[in-house]
This record gives sequence, structure tokens and C-alpha cells, in this order.
Amino acid sequence: MHRKVVLLVDAYNIINAWSELKYLAEHDLEGAREKLNNDMLEYAAYYGEEVYIVYDAYARDNKLEHVETINHVHIIYTKENQTADSYIEKKVATLSEDPRLLIKVVTSDWVQQRQVLGSGGIRLTPYELKDKCTRIISKVQRKMKLADENHNKNSVLASKLASLLNKSQK
Repeated sequence: MHRKVVLLVDAYNIINAWSELKYLAEHDLEGAREKLNNDMLEYAAYYGEEVYIVYDAYARDNKLEHVETINHVHIIYTKENQTADSYIEKKVATLSEDPRLLIKVVTSDWVQQRQVLGSGGIRLTPYELKDKCTRIISKVQRKMKLADENHNKNSVLASKLASLLNKSQK
């Protein structure tokens, strides 16, 4: 049976673990969030997984939970006084009831990792997720380079063919 994969990301945990995001957050927290969101959009598109990026209501005036959905990526800002950890724990408990789902959680929080493993899910460290994102970028860049090379070869062939046709018509 093929199971649908759901990835839950403890956003500030990732921002503080990835050096480039941590540096960016020190100067531009919103920019760090946008970068993480974009990386997760690419991840979701590449792997075909549904992704939940969970931010604490930190540095925001959220009385209520706020959710933005782009394709298969859900960007969640928890309600006031709710941590990303507690949101993720509740979501894992709910999702783990569905045997058609495979749940992955990205966090360095050991308590969350144990809960995920106990519910039959998979835990990823922030560094494992970073490695997957880096590999996606490399693969996409290689494919773009190959496509560009093929386009250039096709352009050269088309040019030679046009030249031969012009010569044969004279």
C-alpha cells in the first residue's frame, strides 16, 4: 500500500539550526521565514509530499491561528500562547489515526522525535532536511543545465539544417 507522506516542520527550530537562515533571521526575520517557506515549496513539489510549516505566534500579533496554503504547503502561525511543539504534537496524534498516512516530523526536539517514532512516524533532524533541500537544488540545476545544452544543440542543428536547405534550393 502506497502511503501519502505528510511532513511537519518546526519552523523556528529549522531557522535556528540552518546557519544561513539563522544569520538572515538576526537581520530580517521575515526574510528567513520566506526563505524557509520557499525551500519547503520546492521540497513539496519535488517529493510530492504535503508539508506543514509551523511557526509559534512569536513576533506576531496572533490571537487566533493563521493558516496560508500554497499548493501542498500549509504555513501555520499558531494562536497566542500555543507553541509549535504543542501544535505539531496534536497534529501528529490526529494524523497518526489514518493508516494511509506516513508522518514525518523535522525537529531537533527529542521529546517530539520520540512521540513521532512512537506513533509509527519518521523523524528527520534539521540537518537531514537541509541535505535533502540541497540535493534538490543540485538536481534541478543539473536538469536546467542539460536542458540548456540540449536547447543549444538543437539550435545549432536547426541552423545547420536551415543552411543545408537554403543551399539545396539554390
